[in-house]
Amino acid sequence: MTSLPERLTAHELMLHTSGDPRPQGSGLVAHGEDLHGEDFAGRSLLEVTLIDCDLMGARFTGTNLAGSLLHGCDLTRADLSGANVNKAQLSGVRLVEARAAGVGLRSAELVDVDARRADLTGADLTDALLVRTDLRHALLTGADVRYTSFDATWVWGVTLTGVRNLDSARVISVIVNEAGTQVLSGDAALDWLRNASRSTGFPRDHA
Repeated sequence: MTSLPERLTAHELMLHTSGDPRPQGSGLVAHGEDLHGEDFAGRSLLEVTLIDCDLMGARFTGTNLAGSLLHGCDLTRADLSGANVNKAQLSGVRLVEARAAGVGLRSAELVDVDARRADLTGADLTDALLVRTDLRHALLTGADVRYTSFDATWVWGVTLTGVRNLDSARVISVIVNEAGTQVLSGDAALDWLRNASRSTGFPRDHA
């Protein structure tokens, strides 16, 4: 079998993911590529590394991104509905207004991720780590947050109606106002999230 290049252009990445799913550890790498609007639906990007790539509006419906590393990528308005992003590492990634209903993020690490107004309805966040992740006005209706870690997570305006397993979440600290000046930690943070999960509207600033 011909070995894959260590680093791929946008065109090469599309070619290498267009056929049958690649085996684990295929090591596909793309750095600084323009992939906006590309269609990766149903493809395998298992353990792929994407650095500083433009993925605005790209389609990842049902895509296997398990174990991937995404750093500095822009996925604004991308579609990750039903994608497998389990055990992936996302850092400095923009998921603003992303459509990600039913996305799998089990044991994923989201650090400095901007997910404002993202649709994460029904997402599986079991054992995920959210560090300095911005969830302002995001939809997490029906999401599973069993053992999810919230650390300096911005939750103002988030919709948590019907969220599952909230009491088992590891809530270190959350930011609960639009300006980012009010931070709650521990039990107070968990209580704020519980109240938000019972609300049909956006929570007000914590007094």
